[in-house]
Amino acid sequence: MRSRSVPPLLAAVVVLGASGATALPAAAASPAMAPSASPAMASATSSSSAAKLPCKTQDLKRYPGDSTPPRWRYGELHYSVTACPSQDPAEWASGAKWETNRVGQVNGIFLDSARMQVLQVDEDARTKSATYDGSFVVKSCVPVVEWPCGRTYREHVFFTVSVDKATNAVRTSRISHSMLPPGLSLYATP
Repeated sequence: MRSRSVPPLLAAVVVLGASGATALPAAAASPAMAPSASPAMASATSSSSAAKLPCKTQDLKRYPGDSTPPRWRYGELHYSVTACPSQDPAEWASGAKWETNRVGQVNGIFLDSARMQVLQVDEDARTKSATYDGSFVVKSCVPVVEWPCGRTYREHVFFTVSVDKATNAVRTSRISHSMLPPGLSLYATP
């Protein structure tokens, strides 16, 4: 067991505290003796701040475009997950946004109704993760007016967000998607 010397004033405070006395001399109430200066309190404070690790947001951006050159972009899908190491993966906040750009409007390809759903939650000794289904709608409609629509497809983007328990690193992996309508492909937004 390691021992270390305690300054006489601190020893007096410790003895007074152990005996149950409530009154301290004015010299013992100096700022140097504040509870936060205590090594035991400092280690307790650092361990409680370690329990509240910061959350990190992972963004996954994809765009539907032509499968052949010039590969025009018709809009963008934006899926986000805020992974918190201290939370259960089923409780991580997630969201989805979509936007049809001008090229999509002119060509009659419209994006709609992007949403996310948790498919599976896993946790082991090293990681915790959640697998998501980010779905969206692609509509083939009369250009600009978006009506009437000849075809409507519900498409899916599948991905996993995981947290490494040792380093608290957050990453996105296992990205795949359903088959898009003929002539379209899904690309990573640069």
